[in-house]
Amino acid sequence: MAAHNLAYLYLDNTAMSQAAVDGVIARIYADRALFTGNGTLLIGGNNASPSGVYQAANPPTTGKEKIYSLVNDNLVEGFKKWTITYSF
Repeated sequence: MAAHNLAYLYLDNTAMSQAAVDGVIARIYADRALFTGNGTLLIGGNNASPSGVYQAANPPTTGKEKIYSLVNDNLVEGFKKWTITYSF
């Protein structure tokens, strides 16, 4: 991600596959320590949903496990927590 002060990201693209949605989440997760604020991600519309089950995992591997970690910082890494909503 180029903008580490990203505040809001909205994914609503009918052409996005589950892999593409997971890719965006994975990139945010990989750069989580670099963001200076609390980000908000809304995934909606007709694009595919993130993969996996929304749950804690160490390490998180699926889209929903990474979302869980971003929202809850369950590994106590100290990054700014995100607000992430997904609906289809």
